[in-house]
Amino acid sequence: MRFKDRADLERRSREAARYAYLGPNSCVCRILGDRTLHADPADRSMVPHLALDGFWEPWVTFFLLSSAEKGMSFMDIGSGFGYYTAAVGKACAREGSFDHPEKLVAVDICPRNLHLTHETAMVNGLTHCDLHNLAATREPGVMRIVRMPGTMGANHARRSSGVELSEGRAGQHAETVMGKRMDSLIGMRGAFDLLKIDAEGGDWDALRGAESCLKTSCVVVLEHCKHLFGMRWGADPDAWEAAQLEWAMAAGFDLRFVNDEGHAEPVLQGRITETPERMWNIALVREGVR
Repeated sequence: MRFKDRADLERRSREAARYAYLGPNSCVCRILGDRTLHADPADRSMVPHLALDGFWEPWVTFFLLSSAEKGMSFMDIGSGFGYYTAAVGKACAREGSFDHPEKLVAVDICPRNLHLTHETAMVNGLTHCDLHNLAATREPGVMRIVRMPGTMGANHARRSSGVELSEGRAGQHAETVMGKRMDSLIGMRGAFDLLKIDAEGGDWDALRGAESCLKTSCVVVLEHCKHLFGMRWGADPDAWEAAQLEWAMAAGFDLRFVNDEGHAEPVLQGRITETPERMWNIALVREGVR
C-alpha cells in the first residue's frame, strides 16, 4: 500500500487496524493497511499504538516508505517486533519476497524480539529475511543487555566491565549478547540501499560498524540525542556528537532530519548541536537517493 502523505497513512491505517490476542505472550496486529505484525501484548509502549492505530512513528514510516523502491535492499538494525522489517521489506520486495537472502536483514539483541520479527516476516511473505541475534557495533565484543520495564523495544546493549558481566544485578549473571560489525558479518554478499537503525543510543556505533556494506547511493535513518546518547557512550557528549557528525560528512552524507510530515529537510550541524535534549530522527542521504 502506498500513501500520498502522513495524514493519508494515518487515516487508512486506522481504518484497517485490527488486533487479535493469541495468548499471554502473543498477539497479531494489522499494520499499514495490508501487513500483519506479531507482537507481545505485555509491551506497553509500542503495541497499544499498533493495536489501535495500525502504525508507529508515522513520520519515519512515511519517509522510509517514500524512499523505498522495488528491488532495493534493506537492513533493519533494532528490529523489535519487525514493524519496519515488514513495512519497508514489503515495499522493496518483488512478488512478495527477495531474490537473495542478504537483501533483507533484521538484527536485534533480544532473542524474543527476533523470534517475533521472524514470525512477522513469514506471515508477510518475506521468506528470505536474514535474521541476526547480536548487537550491531563498531568494536566487536561481549556486551551487556539493559532491559527497560514495560517495553520490549527500548532494550539496549552496553559495553561493560568484567565485574558487571560476571555479577549482573543482585548477584545474578548479567544477560549478554555478542557485539559484531555488520560489514564483517555481511561481507561482500551485498550492499544496502536503505538502513534503519534504532539501537537506543547505539545508532552511530552501529552505523560505523556497517559503513562498508552500504551502497554508494543510500539512505540511513537513525536517532540522535546528545543529552541522552552522548552521556551513555562518550565521556564528553560535545566531543562525541561532533565526532559522529563530522564522520558522516566525511563519508559523503548530506545531513538531514525527518520532519513531522515525513520529509527530509537539510539541517545545519550547529542547529543539532544547539539542541542537546532534542531527539532527532536523522536522515543521512548520499548521492541523490530521496
